[in-house]
Amino acid sequence: MQILFLLILFLCLFCSASSQDDLADHWREYVALLETFDKYGYGDRSMEDELNRNSSSITVEAHFDCKPSASLEKPTSVHKLRPGDINVIAAMGDSLTAANGAGADTVLGVAIQYRGLAASIGGDESLEQVITLPNIMRNYNADIYGYSTGTGTKNSRNSKLNVAVPGAVTDGMPKQARKLVDKMKNDPNVDFENDWKMVTIFIGGNDLCRYCKYPERYSPENYIIFFEETLMILTEIPRMFVNVIGMLNVQNVAELSSFSCDILHQFLCPCGMKEDDRELLRDKTRQYQSLLQSSIDSGKFDIRDDFTAVFQPFYIETTLPRHAIQPVGYKDRSWTPGEDIRCPSEDFPFLYTNKNSRDSWSGQDSDENQHEGTDQQPPQQEQQHQEQQHQEEAQKQDNFGSPVEPPQEGGLSGGSIAVIAILALVVVGAAMMLVVRRVKQSRNPYIQL
Repeated sequence: MQILFLLILFLCLFCSASSQDDLADHWREYVALLETFDKYGYGDRSMEDELNRNSSSITVEAHFDCKPSASLEKPTSVHKLRPGDINVIAAMGDSLTAANGAGADTVLGVAIQYRGLAASIGGDESLEQVITLPNIMRNYNADIYGYSTGTGTKNSRNSKLNVAVPGAVTDGMPKQARKLVDKMKNDPNVDFENDWKMVTIFIGGNDLCRYCKYPERYSPENYIIFFEETLMILTEIPRMFVNVIGMLNVQNVAELSSFSCDILHQFLCPCGMKEDDRELLRDKTRQYQSLLQSSIDSGKFDIRDDFTAVFQPFYIETTLPRHAIQPVGYKDRSWTPGEDIRCPSEDFPFLYTNKNSRDSWSGQDSDENQHEGTDQQPPQQEQQHQEQQHQEEAQKQDNFGSPVEPPQEGGLSGGSIAVIAILALVVVGAAMMLVVRRVKQSRNPYIQL
């Protein structure tokens, strides 16, 4: 009965969490529970250690032989930007950017956000210990700012400019973009007008994992609408280079199989676990990838000489990222284990953009501040067009009806449900340990009353 009471208590606690911060607060209560189990001999201290530790001791072998690459004078064009010119780094996305479980040794650690280990924004240790984009960029500019360290939520001080939210979907990205703009404006370590900034956006996995249940909300068309709205908000930031990461192949989630993984995936990615939906999921993933690349490569976001967005396709045909510097249109679509980090060439030391990747680019046109072609719109008209699309989509759903949607941020997210499932397993396991201990004690004649 005591174990049943604890189970009900913690289900209530986690169901009452109205935000990610509330969930973080509940972890402290969970640690107290583990301490209580340990006090009476029913728990395992390693579970508490897993919750509190900052796991950055991952041994890797990185070969970085690139020469320093920074401009003698700060460039005014994003198309003449070198790695060492980047002063500020940031990231947006979901649990993959929050790095849930990145340093975990047990399933309990999946709920912990190891932001210092995130590939796009983590800054734990150095490149020799942890291969991340900031740790690479620190070899070009040791004073780069914005990367995360340790563990914590998006509001933790050490998260800095990592605004990713576990469980986030694309229609929540405009909110993240607004938060990032405000953080940069108000951070005394950021020269908002003059610093060159790089932000990485990686989002869409949670959308695809729920597509089979809510096809209207998570349609490829809506994915692009909200992604483009997000980028339009980021255009408010001067001197900005945006890395847009193409979606990974979510249907492969079923291949990561084990007892605990299968339980988590049933909550976190139900569409990826249904065999009948995998072909549909593969098709929608391709649409996400194709539409997003077409949007970015169209040049509609090359609206100023100090702003650009570049599509990175390394997830299209692989499940592992690649750290490469390659021209737009010639980037790799797969990854080879053990290959070294690619360096900027002496002939072309700049970060590749849609414009400077063209054979015709000479650098003289980098001061142009207008769209090329006749089918592109200035930012104000583009935003009005997106708002009109939103209204039309909403009208369509009102006319034809739509299934009940999952809660928005602030409700019970997939991550919250996963935590509940983990806690239930832990409590049930503790109950079984208690029963076994009491059975053993009842068989020992020296401790019987």
